[in-house]
Amino acid sequence: MPGEENIWISGDIDKVQETYYYGYRTMDKVFLKAVEKFADLPALGTRELLQEVDEVQPSGKVFKKAIYGEYKWITFREFGQKVDLFAKALTEIGAKRVAIYMETRACWQIACQAGFQHNIDIVTVYASLGDEAVAAALQEAEVDYLLTSGDLVNKKRFGSYSPVVKVLPTGVEQDSKICSKQEDYPNTKIIEWEDMYEIGRNSKKAKPEGPTPETMSMIMYTSGTSGKPKGVMIQQKGMVAACSGIGERIQTGQRFSPDDAYIGYLPLAHILECMAESCVLWNGTKIGYSSALTLTDLSSRIKKGSQGDATVLKPTLLAAVPEILERIRKGVQSKVSNGSPFGKWLFNFAYDYKVRQLELGRDTPILNKLIFSKTAAMMGGNLRLLLSGGAPLEEKTQRFTHVTLCAPVLIGYGLTESSGGVAVSDVFDNQVRRCGGVIDTLMVKLEPWEDAGYFPTNDPPQGEVLFGGPALTLGYFKMPEKTAEDYVTDEQGRRWFKTGDIGQIDPDGALKIVDRKKDLVKLRHGEYLALGKIEAALKTSKYLTNICVFADSNELSCVAVAVAKEDEVLKAATEMFVSGDFETVCKDERIVKLISEDIRKVAIEVKLTKQEIPSNIYVESLQWLPESGLVTDAFKLKRKPLNEYYAQKIAQLYKK
Repeated sequence: MPGEENIWISGDIDKVQETYYYGYRTMDKVFLKAVEKFADLPALGTRELLQEVDEVQPSGKVFKKAIYGEYKWITFREFGQKVDLFAKALTEIGAKRVAIYMETRACWQIACQAGFQHNIDIVTVYASLGDEAVAAALQEAEVDYLLTSGDLVNKKRFGSYSPVVKVLPTGVEQDSKICSKQEDYPNTKIIEWEDMYEIGRNSKKAKPEGPTPETMSMIMYTSGTSGKPKGVMIQQKGMVAACSGIGERIQTGQRFSPDDAYIGYLPLAHILECMAESCVLWNGTKIGYSSALTLTDLSSRIKKGSQGDATVLKPTLLAAVPEILERIRKGVQSKVSNGSPFGKWLFNFAYDYKVRQLELGRDTPILNKLIFSKTAAMMGGNLRLLLSGGAPLEEKTQRFTHVTLCAPVLIGYGLTESSGGVAVSDVFDNQVRRCGGVIDTLMVKLEPWEDAGYFPTNDPPQGEVLFGGPALTLGYFKMPEKTAEDYVTDEQGRRWFKTGDIGQIDPDGALKIVDRKKDLVKLRHGEYLALGKIEAALKTSKYLTNICVFADSNELSCVAVAVAKEDEVLKAATEMFVSGDFETVCKDERIVKLISEDIRKVAIEVKLTKQEIPSNIYVESLQWLPESGLVTDAFKLKRKPLNEYYAQKIAQLYKK
C-alpha cells in the first residue's frame, strides 16, 4: 500500500474502495436499482415437484425419490413486489428483529431483502444446526419473529423456546405440508407465508426510515467449527463493499449479465452463498434454486432416469465448497475407472494434455467438445465460471474440476467477519492453491508468528493475515471479550481482524494461505503439523469421502479417522472376497490395510513428510453430514465435537 509498510491492497487501485454500485452504500437502494433496471427479466426460479415415489435400493432400504418439472420464474418486478408486501407485513406485525431459519430457496431472499427495505434486523441461522444451538442463537439474538419452513416446523424443533418467537412457515412448492397445529405452539402465533402478503396489502403503516451505511442490519451466526456459534454483526456498508470487491474481481474478463444463470444450493446462512447471490442479482443474472439432494441427475433425491436441477437449468455460474467439488471429482474418476481400457487411456491422455495447455494459459476446444463435454454435462454443460470458497481446495481437485467441467475455478478467501471476501483470484490466474489478489474494498496486513518462523520480512512475505477496511464487520453479538480478542485497533485508529490464518504474499500480490494457527499442532519432537493441509491432501484418496487427522503434543505421530466411500470400498471388498455389509466391511483388517496403503500412496504423491502421514487409521462407515454435528453446512470439520466423539478410538490408535 502506498506509504504503508507491510500493508497490501489490490494492485488495480491506489486506495481502498467503498462501492461499485451506483455510489450506493446500502443494500436496500442497490436492490431497488436492480429491480428498476431489470424489471421484466427473470430473477428467481424454483422447480415444481411433480411426483414422489418409493425406490427400493439393492440393500433393501426404501428411499423416497422425486421427479421435478421445469423451473418457474418470477421477474425482478415481481421479486420487488413480493419484497415490498412482505416488508410491509413485517412492519405491520411489529417486527424489529427476525431470524431466517430455513433451507436455501427464493423465500429466503425475499425475506432478507424485505428486512433491508424496512430497516428490520436479519438474524441468520443454519437449517442444520442442532436444537440446542438454534435455541441458544435465537434467544441470544432476542428475535421476535422466526421465518422458517414447513419441513422444520413439522419437526417441532422450536418448542423449547416458543415463548420468545413466532413462527411463519413457508408455503412453496418444494415445502412439506404443515402437519403441526396451532395448539402445538400455545405461546406462538403461526402465520402462513401467503397470508403475510395479504397482511402487507392491507397495511396502512408508513415505511420506516431506511438503513444508513453504518446500520448493523445482519447478525450471521457462524457454523461453530471451534465451539459455540458466534453472531457476527454485519453493517450495510460492509455488505455492499464485499459485494463490490468480490463482484468486480470475479467479473474480470466478462461481466455478469441477464444471459447468465446461477444455481443456488449452498446454505444462504453461509456468507459465501449470501454474497454470491447478491453479486449476480445486482447484475441482472437469474438464480435457479436447488439443493445438494437435487443438484445433479445422480443426486440422492432425484429419481433414476429423471433430471437433476443442473441439467434443467444449465447454469453458467456456480459457487461451491471443496467437499462438493471433491464429490464431483471422485464421481467422474469412478465412472472412468469402470469404463473400457481404451476409454481410460483416452481420458487420461486428454486430461494430461489439457492440464499442460492450461498451465500455458491455453484451452483445448476440440478435446472439450469430444471428451470433456460428457463430464461437463454433470453440471448442465454450460458453466463458464466456478467460485470455490469456505475451505482450502486441494490442488488436484482444483485442476481436475477446471479440466472436466470446462470452466475456470476461481479461489476465494473470506470470512463472515469480512462480510464475505478478502481475496479472490480471476480467470487469468492459471496457478493453483492461491486466493488471488486482495479485493478492492479491503486491505491486508501480515503479522509475524515467531514460533513457526513466519515473518513479513521473509521472501516472500509471510505471517498471520489481518484485514481491515469498509467490508470489516463490527464484532460478535453479545461477546465483547471475544470481539476484543479478535478485532484490534492500530496506532492510526484503524480496525483489523486477526484471522489465525498464515498467509504469504506472492510477488504478483496474490495471497496464498499456507497454514492455520488453530490447526497447527506441535508434536513431542518439536515439529509442527498443519492438520488442515494434511486432510485436504489425504481426502483425495478414492476410498474416502472425508478424513480428520488428530495429533497429540505428547506423541511422535498423528492418527486419523477416515470416512469410507461406500461404492469404492464395496467394490474392492468384492474383489478381495471380503463379505458383509458396508459397516462390517469397514472393520475388516484387509480393508483397513487397503485404505491405509492408499492414504500413504497419496501422501507420498503430494510430498507429505513422514510425520504428516497418519501412523494408524480408523475406518468409519458413518458419513459425516451436517446433521451429524461433526461438520458444518459447508462440510468443514468441527474439531471439538470430532475429538469428543472419537476420543476412545484415538486413544486406541495411539496404543497400537
